[in-house]
Amino acid sequence: MNSSAVFNLTFAAMRVLILITLLSTTVQASDNDYVALKRWLTSEAAAPADGIAPGHYGRQQLAEFARYIPPGYLPEFDFDDLSLDIEARGHYPAHQSFQAASARFAGQARIGSDGTLQNYAAGQPFSDADIEAASADSAGYMVAWNHVHRWENFGFVAPQTTISFIRAGATASKRDNGLVGGGVVERELSMSYRRTYLSQLAPLAEQDYRVKLRGEHNLLFKERIEILAPFDVAGTTIILERPLDQSAGDLVNSYLPTERRVRRLSAKERADSWMGTNWTLDDFGGYAGLVMDNTWSYIGRKVVPYVINTEHELSITHGPLSVIPRDRWQLRPCYVVEAVPRWEGHPYGRRVLFIDAETYSIALTLIFDRQDRLYKVVNGTYQHSQHGPDADASLTTARMRSSIVINLLERTANVARVIKPTDYSAPRFSQLDRIFSVADLNSGR
Repeated sequence: MNSSAVFNLTFAAMRVLILITLLSTTVQASDNDYVALKRWLTSEAAAPADGIAPGHYGRQQLAEFARYIPPGYLPEFDFDDLSLDIEARGHYPAHQSFQAASARFAGQARIGSDGTLQNYAAGQPFSDADIEAASADSAGYMVAWNHVHRWENFGFVAPQTTISFIRAGATASKRDNGLVGGGVVERELSMSYRRTYLSQLAPLAEQDYRVKLRGEHNLLFKERIEILAPFDVAGTTIILERPLDQSAGDLVNSYLPTERRVRRLSAKERADSWMGTNWTLDDFGGYAGLVMDNTWSYIGRKVVPYVINTEHELSITHGPLSVIPRDRWQLRPCYVVEAVPRWEGHPYGRRVLFIDAETYSIALTLIFDRQDRLYKVVNGTYQHSQHGPDADASLTTARMRSSIVINLLERTANVARVIKPTDYSAPRFSQLDRIFSVADLNSGR
């Protein structure tokens, strides 16, 4: 063996040793806190988007992912049959109507001294240049408001989503429902979900970017969540109205069939466990609450992997808790922002969100408790079908296919999988009064 070959072999061995050391250091339990995350963000700030070549990756290559997966979350990938396909980064522009509105109103939106969004009409409120030029506080709010006003057409309908309740332990086969890893599925819940936007709608430029319905001009959207199964909670329904002026707060009404009455949920109840899951109402999709319920700050940019364009109609997850998508992943540049609840009694100390710098979907949310321990991880898988000038607007959105929440402290998880196709088409606006009627809820079973 010549000296060059010996040098190459020695260098390769040293590289493997360094990667193994990095992985073992990253996954220590003591790194499962906010300080460790900030240290990781600093040490791996330069991790490039092309640092991992497209291809198939398993446990043997896990050390390479230590630069891209936050400490505390990385151990969830540490199992024998890890199977990830890394694909080249795709490009997913919003529909041309959204791009037109963004160009028309470019430079007009402002962040108020209290973090409110001002002088906004439609499209993406802030450009990359706006964010990079702003202070850390203003930039954090800019990213948050861009997420709120990301391209979603008129909203969407998910007719059926199944939520699995998983705890650590031995497992029986769950391959029929896509959970192919470990964990015990204790029960399942089925629900329908609808969100309809009413204002600041890019496709409705000729209607001043809003739906022409009486009394709806002050609302950004309405939501309806209805439990379909099991029987003992079927019919439980939540109707939410999100105002344009967030100082007014959401109006959230809940119908409980067992009580046969409608009651209004308080802001504090929104921080409680929703239907016994590890999500609160504000945790849906990574973060679905009010921007103004938090103080926001900009941390920087970071490349992280997530499933932005799944290959499966029904999501497949594996790993010790069946929480890691067995799918095709992309390394995506993201904005990293921090949200600290304004309410001092909130069970969360802070959230750190990784928000896709192109689509403004949430790639990953890390939730810390009041002691700054990493408490929960929320991520999702998305699907993109079309883009380009002739694309169908309803197929250019980032369509959620699954959402996953892990409670790291209790070793429990929930996996929500969209069972039936999600529809982003324009709704029949004449039916909205009936669909979102709170008065009609009392006519349930």
